[in-house]
Amino acid sequence: MSSLVARAPLGAAKSLAARALCHPLVGTLVGRWYKDRIPDRRGCTIRTPPPVAPAVKAMLFWKMYESAEVRFVDRYLRADLDVLEVGASIGVVGSHIARRLGENHKLVCVEANPTLMAILEENVRSNAPRARLSFRNAAIAYAGTAEVELTFGETNLGGALGKKGDDRVRVKAATLSDVIHEEAIGDFCWVSDIEGAESGVILEDRSALERCKQIIIELHNTDVKGRRVTFGEMASWLVDKGFQTTARYGPIYVFDRA
Repeated sequence: MSSLVARAPLGAAKSLAARALCHPLVGTLVGRWYKDRIPDRRGCTIRTPPPVAPAVKAMLFWKMYESAEVRFVDRYLRADLDVLEVGASIGVVGSHIARRLGENHKLVCVEANPTLMAILEENVRSNAPRARLSFRNAAIAYAGTAEVELTFGETNLGGALGKKGDDRVRVKAATLSDVIHEEAIGDFCWVSDIEGAESGVILEDRSALERCKQIIIELHNTDVKGRRVTFGEMASWLVDKGFQTTARYGPIYVFDRA
């Protein structure tokens, strides 16, 4: 009982400290100091012009941005596979993937937000100039339409599919199988952070999952056909489809083909 009571104030203190360290003002100062080329303290340098949020700049500096994903990539990513990264954003995780690619293997980065494409490509190419790379502006979707609507905010943290808003664009829709075919990908690792749209891949793209040998993914609670589905349920779906859990940090998982 006493140990539980002791942990609560400590957890709250850590949360407050993290918020202070990643305050937008801190990020603005970090961006100015590094002229928007911020070392992520893991060997990569990330360019962070607008629309990259100041909080992201601070998180990069303090080694907090996508930290679990980068840690899992560095520790578990198989070097004998092509990699398909969906939701590549500004290229932080992609930069670390590209530096670990095996010889003759390829990284394909897919990002729905068109305003991030130039930043994404510059970051990954500059951090892994010898890697085989491809970049696609598309949204992974299974509605059967050629395009989907994307709402994006003022920073790189504001994009979402299907939400109402003033800043909306039409983006090409693609399935994971479409990208695999068009990019001539072999057996692959699927790296993903797409705010719940991963449910479409898991439920509807059997052929893609059959080619997939490893998954590094942030799962999200989402609505599927009018029902709320938790990230834990989606993890169970992947286990049912022949994957086993290799590592986990909250909703972020590494799965390997059983």
